Amino acid sequence: MKESSLLKLTVLLLQEAGDQFSNHGCNDFDLEEHGFTEEECLEISQTIQDSCGDEERPVEASRWAPDWLLMYAVADTLESRIPFLQECEKEDW
Repeated sequence: MKESSLLKLTVLLLQEAGDQFSNHGCNDFDLEEHGFTEEECLEISQTIQDSCGDEERPVEASRWAPDWLLMYAVADTLESRIPFLQECEKEDW
């Protein structure tokens, strides 16, 4: 399977999982428990906020992230990289 196809599939599965998890109430993912630093938590919080299109609020580092928003944010980030991978595959990297 090509890397770009794998990435597309991952994005679709994360989006589907995000849709399902968003219906389960509040299920926060503990980033610190999974080894993320405060700096990484801030980057993740920024990615989630960017994905939601909420540029008005200041971003604060949080060890907690709603699981479904995290899935959407990761899917958006990965999806933005698909064109680059497709170009690399054309050039047979």
